[in-house]
Amino acid sequence: PDAFAAFYDRHVAKVLGTLRQRVELEVAYDITAEVFATALERAERFKPNGEGSAVAWVFGIARNKLADYYRTRSIDQRALNRLGIELRS
Repeated sequence: PDAFAAFYDRHVAKVLGTLRQRVELEVAYDITAEVFATALERAERFKPNGEGSAVAWVFGIARNKLADYYRTRSIDQRALNRLGIELRS
């Protein structure tokens, strides 16, 4: 948990900023939450293959979540629900 928290703290602003360039702020926050919930959920399956691979991995998740949003115009809540995370209103 501590390692993931440190990873989150180092990269959340960059992920949010990248998403913010493509969607409105509230949606960017929602997608960012979904990205890190998915990363946490899948962290044990992540296989690093060099320096920076975790960052590339999380940005890959972000790219996929953004594509999902564009397809459906909604935020997928499944990973958040499985982890018991509620988004603030």
